[in-house]
Amino acid sequence: MNDDELELSLNDGEKFRWFRHDLKDSVGFWLGAPEYYREDDCFVEAVLRGGSVEPCFETAAKVDRLISEVLVKAGRVG
Repeated sequence: MNDDELELSLNDGEKFRWFRHDLKDSVGFWLGAPEYYREDDCFVEAVLRGGSVEPCFETAAKVDRLISEVLVKAGRVG
């Protein structure tokens, strides 16, 4: 389905649907796309503690570049 709901369809046709609040996800708030909440929370906590997080921006940029190169070679990005 999507990040806010989950649906299970059994072979006998029976269906079950759960929504995020049914799954006891205890995040404090959503500020953007749900898949980034925990990363953002980890970053904010690190800043407040005076620490750092991994991956850092440089590492993330390298991963993005590698993914782009793979997609180009696979003919999926022009």
